[in-house]
Amino acid sequence: MDYINTVKEILGDLSTPSLILRVCKISDDLLNLFDYLKSRIEVIDECYKPVVEVVKTRKYFTYYGEPRENELLPFLNSLSRIEKGYTELSEDEKAKAKQISLNLKLFVTPTCTVCPIVADYLYQLAQESEGLQLEVYDIIEYDELQEKYRVYNVPKLVINDKLSLPGGLPKEIILKTLIVNSLRR
Repeated sequence: MDYINTVKEILGDLSTPSLILRVCKISDDLLNLFDYLKSRIEVIDECYKPVVEVVKTRKYFTYYGEPRENELLPFLNSLSRIEKGYTELSEDEKAKAKQISLNLKLFVTPTCTVCPIVADYLYQLAQESEGLQLEVYDIIEYDELQEKYRVYNVPKLVINDKLSLPGGLPKEIILKTLIVNSLRR
């Protein structure tokens, strides 16, 4: 696939050997890319659709579907940041992220242009917060969740399976909402 070769050229010598990617039903192209990054691959046997869990010393997030098109680069950036142990968050955002303790679902599509911005920010929050259980869903792949979570536009956030809000809100509003809802648990 030419797309994967182009991504490899962009990545250059990036490698993520300390990461464990737990995968299920992932395409050979994506597995090839993960192999290129030298990530350790563990196969999950029990799933019905594609899944990628990102683990190092703990689980950082789970991507339900295959990160592709607009979602691939933020996903790969997150792998690099986790590998290298840094985020691009301000010190204030890092401190606030540590207060987050909840389940957060982000619904995306591969062609959405706002979704990668939101996903990139949430990947970083999940990296800083051990209490944030981040699940990213490709709603095209997991279309059976559209009705359950009323996903009519993306990006969409669902907090603790109760509160839903548009994901295209400013980062400050998203962060404040996550903190407030962590306190309500």
